[in-house]
Amino acid sequence: DGLKKEMAALQEQEATFREILPTIDEVPYDEFYELIQELQRKAEVALEKLDTVATTEKKATVATAKGAPAAAPATEKANFKITVNGGVYQVLTFMHMVETTKRFTKVNSFTIKSKKGATSLPGKKSQLKADYSLDLDVSTYTFAGK
Repeated sequence: DGLKKEMAALQEQEATFREILPTIDEVPYDEFYELIQELQRKAEVALEKLDTVATTEKKATVATAKGAPAAAPATEKANFKITVNGGVYQVLTFMHMVETTKRFTKVNSFTIKSKKGATSLPGKKSQLKADYSLDLDVSTYTFAGK
């Protein structure tokens, strides 16, 4: 009975790890595109660009004995360029959502630019509204093992 509980706990832990760092066979990058589109809708920004950058980096994290063949890469890194447009609150919300999603995602760099400049809303002199563009350079990873 104790062994069954331990096995169930380990399976649950494995499922959590696979959600954070899925294998490329289980979750192709199409799912990452879907995640970004979902975050775009939630943050209420306009998705202008979502491109895969050609560079992919593989890293072995498993040590091998001296003279043994090299281990297969344990993780694979994919880079994406994302551009969204919206108000300052919306673009910052989008960036926060990308950084804090369950899937392991890293924002390597970002640029926020004012597209039209700040303009006063009618009847509200103290409140400013502006359109902004957010450019993100993002990396995500997959586990290369089975």
